[in-house]
Amino acid sequence: MPLAPLRTIPLLLALASAMAGCANPKSTPDPSQEGSDNASEAADSGSGLGPEADASEADASADSTAAPDTTDAGSDAGSGNTPASALGAVRSATRFEDNEAGIVTASTVRRWIAEAENGPAEGDLIILQFGPAALDGGFLPSPPGVRTYDAPNLATLVQERSNGLFAAQIAPGRGTRLDSFLRNFAINPTTDRILIAAVEPSATAFADLARVWVSLRYWGIAHERIAILDGTLTAGFSAEELSNAPLAPPADGTWRFPELATPRFELLATIEDVTAQQDRSGPLLDLRPQAEFDGAAISLSGHDDTCLLGAPACSAVRSGRIRGANRLPLEAIGDPATLRWQGPEAIDAALLEAGLQPDSAPILYDADGGASAIATLGLLGISGRDARWYAGSFVEWSLLASDHPLAPLRALPEGSPWRLPEERFEAGGLFATSEGGVRPLVLDPAVASTGRITAEDRAYLANPPALPAVGAGDANCSR
Repeated sequence: MPLAPLRTIPLLLALASAMAGCANPKSTPDPSQEGSDNASEAADSGSGLGPEADASEADASADSTAAPDTTDAGSDAGSGNTPASALGAVRSATRFEDNEAGIVTASTVRRWIAEAENGPAEGDLIILQFGPAALDGGFLPSPPGVRTYDAPNLATLVQERSNGLFAAQIAPGRGTRLDSFLRNFAINPTTDRILIAAVEPSATAFADLARVWVSLRYWGIAHERIAILDGTLTAGFSAEELSNAPLAPPADGTWRFPELATPRFELLATIEDVTAQQDRSGPLLDLRPQAEFDGAAISLSGHDDTCLLGAPACSAVRSGRIRGANRLPLEAIGDPATLRWQGPEAIDAALLEAGLQPDSAPILYDADGGASAIATLGLLGISGRDARWYAGSFVEWSLLASDHPLAPLRALPEGSPWRLPEERFEAGGLFATSEGGVRPLVLDPAVASTGRITAEDRAYLANPPALPAVGAGDANCSR
């Protein structure tokens, strides 16, 4: 079967502008394939079971390997321990019901709502619900000091972006997208508390929760300003509590990320970061199912935007893993079937079993960035240890392989500095075919760096463009 024609570079480069009406986001990869076991759901006791109007892309080529920022917006203080951390890690309380940020329980949210009703606070509690509405109305109340919104396009805070080499990177959204989203809901994350809650469980919702949390932290919002509901709204609240209608987004926010200017862009690991980690025998953690880790199966992604035309999904072009990686099961972090998270001690034990030393900062990957985003939240926001997210993950890493027997599926030309020798892989042996294997389009194999995403974002903070009016059209976007 012949290879399907590749997309042209102009078509791919037009991807961002095509999204400028902020249509509903494409479905995100379903990390249910990541080998999670369905843990039984714990009661709400805090047990610990756990738009857009994109500006034109900055054509920056600066590397993303600057020293990590050591400041954060506000203090990175949660209710648990508050260690100093280059990447903003904060350890959770053992019982999630004792948290005031990070992973919180329904009982804590009820208390926040009651406290808002009883007196003024510095800022508002902003509740962003996503997923199908439950019952009649289906939303938490909005008394004074609380604003509950329907946020169906929450996943658009993460988007397909080119890292300079490939347009296969699923990464934190551009500054215009994040700014427009927060301005639409009139959120000031230096004073407001943001609660993100899913209505119903799914593997996609679990990945979306994690990716959005990582994206907000990546752009510099403090840990203490972001909370994720442990479990779902329907599991944690009664039908009566969820009988309210959401507020209409005011679309009059004025706050923008350049006002904060304390990003943690080093959370996003590049290809260079992974190879450097590998060269110094630093920790790499693989969140894929055992068969993919062992090289007995080829990794698949739920994304198809930058693959061969007509393909149902992206695929790694070979099996195996990044040499030197250890496997961390997704169920060690949480359960996509219930959206419940493991507690800090359980995650610590799983990391130790995976060979991770207490003072080491791993780079996390999976097939395409879904399960590894979940693990990034688990390490940074629950276990309280530094970690970096390799969003391109093994689907991207495999594309750099120089040993594929089929020349059309060797993505990089001879002589490209990005071609990886077989020594960069282990436990391989299976190779995708033109029928079953697909690959992203090579944008520029001669680039000096794959740090384009963070270079664009640094340029945005340094020289932000004017944003259009918010609120015309889609509820979560500006046009």
